Amino acid sequence: MLAIRAHSASGQRIAHIASVQRGWTRRTYSQHSDNATVSGAKPTLPPTSVAFADPKCDSHRCSRSTKVHFLPALSRPPPETPGRCDLLILGAGPTGIGAARRAEEHRQHGLPVDWLLLEASNDAGGLSRTEQSGNGFRWDLGGHVIYSHYEDFDRLLNQLFAQDELSQVPRARWVWMAGRLIPYPLQRNVHLLPADIALECLNGLLEAWHQGGSRENPATFEDWYRQGFGDSLAERFFRPLNKKMWATDPRLMGAYWVHAPSGSGHSNVPTVDFPRILENLVHGREDRGWTAQDVFPYPVAGTGEIWKRAWSSLPKDRVQTAARVVQIWCDDRVVELADGRRVAYERMISSLPVDVLAQMLADKPELSKHAKQLRATKCLVIGLGLEGKPPSILSE
Repeated sequence: MLAIRAHSASGQRIAHIASVQRGWTRRTYSQHSDNATVSGAKPTLPPTSVAFADPKCDSHRCSRSTKVHFLPALSRPPPETPGRCDLLILGAGPTGIGAARRAEEHRQHGLPVDWLLLEASNDAGGLSRTEQSGNGFRWDLGGHVIYSHYEDFDRLLNQLFAQDELSQVPRARWVWMAGRLIPYPLQRNVHLLPADIALECLNGLLEAWHQGGSRENPATFEDWYRQGFGDSLAERFFRPLNKKMWATDPRLMGAYWVHAPSGSGHSNVPTVDFPRILENLVHGREDRGWTAQDVFPYPVAGTGEIWKRAWSSLPKDRVQTAARVVQIWCDDRVVELADGRRVAYERMISSLPVDVLAQMLADKPELSKHAKQLRATKCLVIGLGLEGKPPSILSE
């Protein structure tokens, strides 16, 4: 059995084979090493059929590690299953391409992994594609950043790009509020707001800081930022920002993720350090969340170029585009494609949205029913191409 764990680096995920069981001697691989320790241990993972990853991590803001979950295997073979592979990968976005690269690396090192990747569209990249308009503007589908602290991903960039093909972009971030740009994080720079708003926000921050040790665990994201930053900043900044960012009411979101490390290795939301805020106020100092040395690499041709090149590096006989899966039989581990072909597999990694995947399970109608109850958001991205010099307020 192949157990895969996918790690994301600022929305760019690289999958790692964690263990190999079922018919082979068990080998365990570490995240940052190709060395293997071999043991005769019995399989510790349950029998499995279909694996799927959290589709939220296809979001450009996601930087969490993604666990792959498994569904139990059943029995009842559909007819006519000519193709067969050990590992079937659905979707040629960052997750699918990363999984395929890792599987191919281990196959090249002698691990008997017969894998196949299927992509429904005609191109690779998923939500990390880059489009180019007729007048030369490039558009990344969604906003992407590369704050990687994963060695494998950094090594991939170095393999795929020459240094002059990567721009070094400053990590400058600003908040437009009260008619002015305030350096991020806003909570450290509220003294730069108009005096009446600044005083209101400071009082809220002070109260939140004093109550920090006595608060209950927040049930929602809204509870978390109100408890942490006070009502004024919650109403003026955190609530409108996050409602717009996630297209969801923060009262419907959990708070477990806010302390998770982002792609940069820092927590997703900086917490309150009131002595530091007071020091900034006294000295009239900007407290930027970055330095002149804080830069990240960004492909000149757009982030889609990462996955376009990574896709091109895969063996052509193991990847297929325009290969849309329409049905999956968990019983006998068989998928059916839109053109009528069927492929049997031992194990599967799917990077499809969970609700879409569940509705494909021909022998699991109860999962399809539950999938319709899942909440999801959609985003319409409109890109604007501007010619000429940016205004002075944006020049930095």
